[in-house]
Amino acid sequence: MELGRLVMQSLVGSANHILNSLPESWRARVTTQILSVDHVMSDYLPRLRPLALAIYTSVNRFIEPSLINANRTLTGIGPAAEKEIISSDKDVS
Repeated sequence: MELGRLVMQSLVGSANHILNSLPESWRARVTTQILSVDHVMSDYLPRLRPLALAIYTSVNRFIEPSLINANRTLTGIGPAAEKEIISSDKDVS
């Protein structure tokens, strides 16, 4: 029992160390969840999809307005090129 408590304290300490190394603006958006190996390995396939969706939906993305038009297309064709043309038309007016 003592070993389990020590391992849990180590994991929580590691998570806190990682959290403290992140920029201040990111810290509010990071959550940590510690799962036991038994939970992860037992019947993992039925649980994998909801877990993956939970991770995907918990990602908060913030796009700087200056970065939206920063990407330039290499070929000049496709959806990115259309957006580039539209944004350049707005810049001209």
